[in-house]
Amino acid sequence: NIQLVNTGGVSKHLAEMVADRQLDVSLGVGPLTMPKGVLWKPIALERYYVVAPAHYRGKTDEELLHQGPYLRFKPYKLNETKIDQSIKRRGLHLETAMELDDYQNILLMVRHDLGVGIVPEPNITSRISKEFRCLPFCTPQLTRESGMMVRFDHESMNLVVLLWNTLKDLYHKKLYNL
Repeated sequence: NIQLVNTGGVSKHLAEMVADRQLDVSLGVGPLTMPKGVLWKPIALERYYVVAPAHYRGKTDEELLHQGPYLRFKPYKLNETKIDQSIKRRGLHLETAMELDDYQNILLMVRHDLGVGIVPEPNITSRISKEFRCLPFCTPQLTRESGMMVRFDHESMNLVVLLWNTLKDLYHKKLYNL
């Protein structure tokens, strides 16, 4: 038995819950420093994209971001994201119109022509890439690693490895439309 729970939490907090044995396994994004006794099992490297309504005509990610109100991803319990850090490092000054804690909500707002957002690759389906204007965010393109967190001494490690391999295979098939 493995208990898999979708909490919508921040990876750092989920890793601590795995370390404290409150969760058997958690999915998250990194890279991050794992608490003592917790393993990080990478699943995929995901790229970030700027998404805007199709009628926006910016040729670069920066031009797109400045064409409309910025829809900022702001997860619960996290003040600054990797996206925020990249925006600061590039010296971009974006006026935030909305803060949303879910990438699907950002896409919903873009669909209704309410602004421009930045989302990771798993959210960029073939339908989204046809419906929206999507450009890579940053050069080189900003990425994150998705993965699983599990205690190294988990009693059902064979099931954890099976789940990990299955998730890697599913991600690969989705990415390459297999």
